[in-house]
Amino acid sequence: MANSTNSFKEGLHAEQFMQRRRIEAEDVVREQLLRTIAHVSSKPQFLSFEPITQLAPKQHEEKISNPRGIFEAFVKTCQRWELDLDSQITLLGCRENISTGHQILSGHIISPSQDIVDRAGYIVGISLGLGALFGEAIDAEIDWLKCPRKKLQNKSPLEYMLEGHLVNLFAIAEMVRHERGQ
Repeated sequence: MANSTNSFKEGLHAEQFMQRRRIEAEDVVREQLLRTIAHVSSKPQFLSFEPITQLAPKQHEEKISNPRGIFEAFVKTCQRWELDLDSQITLLGCRENISTGHQILSGHIISPSQDIVDRAGYIVGISLGLGALFGEAIDAEIDWLKCPRKKLQNKSPLEYMLEGHLVNLFAIAEMVRHERGQ
């Protein structure tokens, strides 16, 4: 009985720990996103976001505007990293449904899945972390992304992320956080 009680407590503590980590990560991404939006140019180079022509119900307005900001920052980050459209779609997890990726990047899908929003947030957060690590030196950031790492089976962080798995984005975000000493 004592073992099952301890296991339950350990599971509860692990769940609480993970909940706190998720909240902390969301706060960091939110803060970094706001800084990115303030630092990036006003129009994306490859894609433009046109105004939404259909009105959404008032209760959904906040949810709609936030993902659009994340995707604008995502596109600008991808431009900073010199990624082509196929790579952007892969990072969003839309490799199997390319048309959905195109619609999201063009701003035609106003309510993408949470998975896709999370992916965009991780990419923006990674870029902001690298910007802080290298003092916004774009060449150093790109060099870091393209340098193979033993931890990643001798793949570069960019190659690893372009495998298309959400867990890979999380691993690179953690690697950046670790290198920043956080």
